[in-house]
Amino acid sequence: MATKQPSIYFTELALQNLRCFGERQVLRLHDEQGQPCQWTLILGNNGAGKTTLLKCLAWMRPTLDHDEGGTAPRAKPGLDAEDDAVLEGLLRQNAKAATSVSAQLAYGGSLVNGGQRPSAILQRYEVALEGSKGKLSAFNPSSYEVEEFHDMRLFCYGAGRHMEKDNLDRGELGDPVQNLFSMGSPLYDAEELLLQLDYQARGDGGGARQSLEATKRLLADLLPEVESGESVLVYSPKPLKSPPEPGRVMFKVPSGEVPLGALSLGYQTMIAWATDLAFKLFQDNKGSASSLKAPAVVLVDEIDLHLHPSWQRKLKGYLTKHFPNVQFICTAHSPLMAQEFEDENLVVVKMVDGEAHIENGPESIKGWRVDQILLSELYGLEETRSLEVEAWFKERDQLLAKPSMTAKDKSRLKALDQRIEQLPVWESESSRTAFKVIEQYADKLRDAGEAE
Repeated sequence: MATKQPSIYFTELALQNLRCFGERQVLRLHDEQGQPCQWTLILGNNGAGKTTLLKCLAWMRPTLDHDEGGTAPRAKPGLDAEDDAVLEGLLRQNAKAATSVSAQLAYGGSLVNGGQRPSAILQRYEVALEGSKGKLSAFNPSSYEVEEFHDMRLFCYGAGRHMEKDNLDRGELGDPVQNLFSMGSPLYDAEELLLQLDYQARGDGGGARQSLEATKRLLADLLPEVESGESVLVYSPKPLKSPPEPGRVMFKVPSGEVPLGALSLGYQTMIAWATDLAFKLFQDNKGSASSLKAPAVVLVDEIDLHLHPSWQRKLKGYLTKHFPNVQFICTAHSPLMAQEFEDENLVVVKMVDGEAHIENGPESIKGWRVDQILLSELYGLEETRSLEVEAWFKERDQLLAKPSMTAKDKSRLKALDQRIEQLPVWESESSRTAFKVIEQYADKLRDAGEAE
């Protein structure tokens, strides 16, 4: 029997002749047992197609549609190809073969404690596109064995995500995927959302109060300088005072209470989409105390945006703790994020002969340092030193390769050797301290030898 709110997760995306993708490529979103991965991190250079993959996933989300006879609903793609101008921009120009997109989804599984086997698989949603107008020419969902079908709860956050002030009163929360497709599509005002939760909590207590406290705990975990949920302070408006006082949200940090608008861009960006996601889950689940544990899929473009390295290391753990049944599919550039995802589903998108290629499960980086990761196939850098320092080594090698050196060459080589000898060889503060002790001991031995 289908549950009241069953989960639907992505397990695969395949595409051909779409934007920078030419020949058919497959994005794997499941583990070796076929279970949906809770976390997928997509790496790749700028322009390699990472955002295109997220947009295709958003487009392929299943939603309900009724035929003309008004009978049982059927599944259809979440975006209308004939009406969505974005799709035209995704089509690959001068493609010799047909354009196609397909997705595979798991229905009814769980991500908690390693997950359960899905109760059924939505085998494939096949979409064929033709012409430069992006006309939907075929849609063929394979049969699936479920007693009841539900919309996928999908929430998207683009790289241009930002808050807009005082916009909650413009109506219901908007399209949950639009922020990925439109740089000008703002998120709802996080301060207003928190004040709304506070207002509801004062009205009916119970579930609304629990929702507010859960959101405050979420933000306290996500923000480095906020130590507990009690450090997120929501002050209700006081309309009867003279003059009236508007409501406000303050964050208690070491320097004192700071309003949301005075926080750094990194803080504001994180607060914006985390609060937006929490509020939408509360809305979808009618304010249930367990709303944050509800199943959903979240796509985040450049999840490392504006985040300090230490923050990047902890983000995955915090989000997993508060959203245990959310499947996160994200893009990033940071090697620190890649390092934290060494046991998760890592994917690299590379350009090969002008076309994007997807590499699922690239070389293992388990236990690697960040500099080693940068030199791996995940990033493909040749060196981790600065360009200036690397030029010193290249020049030194060229001088040593000469069959004979002039006096000027020898002088230059000596100068380069002196520069290179001054370069640090330690990797951490403890290594630096140990290296200093060794240097001091070596100096004492040298002084003792000269004294004899």
